[in-house]
Amino acid sequence: MSISDENVELFTSGSFQELATLIEKEWWEEKRKQLQNLSDGFDTDLIEFLPHDLQQGLLGSTQEFDEENPSEDSFLLTFKREKGKSYSVVSNNNEIIKATKKITKKEKEETIHILHSLSAEPTGSTFERPHNVKVFSKSGKSELKKYFGFSTSTNVDNKVFYQYLCGQSLRKRLIWMIQDEVKKVVLLYYGSRDKLNKVWN
Repeated sequence: MSISDENVELFTSGSFQELATLIEKEWWEEKRKQLQNLSDGFDTDLIEFLPHDLQQGLLGSTQEFDEENPSEDSFLLTFKREKGKSYSVVSNNNEIIKATKKITKKEKEETIHILHSLSAEPTGSTFERPHNVKVFSKSGKSELKKYFGFSTSTNVDNKVFYQYLCGQSLRKRLIWMIQDEVKKVVLLYYGSRDKLNKVWN
């Protein structure tokens, strides 16, 4: 889908909690399917052999996050204390969510921390490894504009494109830009570095 000032509103949007909850929900659903396939192959309900916390997640105990009245066991409760700049976080639902379905549990938890950090400080300076945040050069930004399908009418020449090296063994890449005028962080890409390398090949 071509990205423009008009259709950027079609992206999944809202507080970072909404996006994090969606990632959490879709991740567990993917893992349920994987476990069910394994259970069918072994003719055994493998969920019985897992730790209690994993059983809870696989049985669908993940709940929507109520920002006004968070439950004591909410996986997002720890993020309520520091709101920072409170930027909204938006993403291309089909691409970002699809990519996070396949990641490990540790990478999923890291992703949720990243969303919170971007909401509080959109430049990524509060990330666990802020030295892994890179800013694209003018030529790199030009290639990204083509890759992400920005329309020629979209004013992104004055925008800064950020990249964060993350994931297991730093093999994942997150790319975003900031719309300060509307206090919004736009996530453009999350996935493997190999796939992203196609931008320059």
